[in-house]
Amino acid sequence: MYPNQTKNKEPIIELNNVSFSYDSDHYLLKNISCSILEGEFILLTGPSGGGKTTLTRVINGIIPYFFGGERSGTVQVQGTEISEQSSWELAEILGSVFQDPRSQFFAPIVKDEIAFFCENYSFPSEEIKKRVTFASEELGIQHLLKKEVIQLSSGEKQKVAVASIRVANQKIYVLDEPSANLDSQATLELQSILMDWKKAGHTIIIAEHRLYYLSDLIDRAFYLKNGLLEHIFTKDEWQNLTQEQLKKYGLRSPVLHWDDSGCSPVRLQSSASVNKIEVEQLSIGFPKSKKNIGTKLDFQLKSGEVVALIGGNGVGKTTLAKTLSGLMKEKAGTIRLNQQKIATKKRSQLAWYVMQEADYQLFSASVLEELMIGKKRTPELKNKAEEVLKALDLWSVHSRHPASLSGGQKQRLTIGVALMQEVPLVILDEPTAGLDGGNLHRIVKVIEKQAALGTIFLMISHDFELINQVAQRVLVLKDGHMEKDYILTSERSQWVLQDMLG
Repeated sequence: MYPNQTKNKEPIIELNNVSFSYDSDHYLLKNISCSILEGEFILLTGPSGGGKTTLTRVINGIIPYFFGGERSGTVQVQGTEISEQSSWELAEILGSVFQDPRSQFFAPIVKDEIAFFCENYSFPSEEIKKRVTFASEELGIQHLLKKEVIQLSSGEKQKVAVASIRVANQKIYVLDEPSANLDSQATLELQSILMDWKKAGHTIIIAEHRLYYLSDLIDRAFYLKNGLLEHIFTKDEWQNLTQEQLKKYGLRSPVLHWDDSGCSPVRLQSSASVNKIEVEQLSIGFPKSKKNIGTKLDFQLKSGEVVALIGGNGVGKTTLAKTLSGLMKEKAGTIRLNQQKIATKKRSQLAWYVMQEADYQLFSASVLEELMIGKKRTPELKNKAEEVLKALDLWSVHSRHPASLSGGQKQRLTIGVALMQEVPLVILDEPTAGLDGGNLHRIVKVIEKQAALGTIFLMISHDFELINQVAQRVLVLKDGHMEKDYILTSERSQWVLQDMLG
């Protein structure tokens, strides 16, 4: 645990009565006033849609430089109002990692992406090489430097985004959900990196729902809800929150532990096992690559099962999901439903795949319309859509455009769309990446309900809390092979942690 190194330090960021709205009808921030000291580690937390991402955008100047809207109040960085600083001046002081790292990439090759800042500021070539080497070694991504960014897994992209700001060595780092797509080992490595940054005196502001790797780092926690800064916790207050208080605030657990009140396989077994999916000798990989990511994969899925697929970043979990759902063609092997071979083009009738990046799957002009897209409009359909939105706590935004939602709200919406489909298999790729504790519990409940009706759920996840609460089985993908397949019980909880940590 690091001692507080901010005593007698001056504020480096000050917000006074800040409000923001993309339109005059809906304010995402309401009268926010706070100061952040030089060298302080600040956690932004609270329910999805509470204003955390918007606050990071106000602090790093993306509002007003990039996003339009109406901002009132003052935001000062190093004593100067942001609107009076040019974007290039602010970028010398402050580096950001966005909630979706893809949105901040400019170069096709990893090493060029990491070097992008230095090249724009005309650093000498030898200095650029030195900084790229340092940042890539710190993040453990030296082996990725010559790869195309588009071929990386989501977790690998997240590491590249962190490395791309590390080369600049700014005073202030603002990170939005930096662990969202990282495996458990990479999250602990991120924790170590953040410790080093804090020790070196950097000011760190991090919006996050996964709390277990941050508890020893933070100096204060800002709790935002409905656009309001409702509470500021001191370090001592934060570390002494009771389970009852965590539940009240809708927060996740600050420590990783097995909760025996989670769902057991026996409780969730469906009474009618009518569908059986068999994967036999399956080899998977990118279409234009001769190299297989996974080879001779064998496993089965049965009606009503909730199965967690775990493994490190880049091992092929998402590639397997895309192959099962027909978005990619297998290199070899067979996929059968009830003993009938299912061709690639017909797998959309077998599986519905919820991607990590929610924006890829949202098309309609309103949240309610999104759930009914492509279907015959009937009173029954609308009633079902309303029921799903209420179960996911999205009915209050049913008339809003999906693009206006927070990351966590979009994530829940794509899961809601999946629940509207009549398919044997639903694949969820990191379904709780941007979700707070309360909404994680909502996702667990809707999975339980749908699984009881016979739907198979395959969850790709690095989220121990989700796996604890709802998974029945665990599949472990490692080094191109399905290394393990076991029923999950409380006695085997340590197996999960060990397999997640590699």
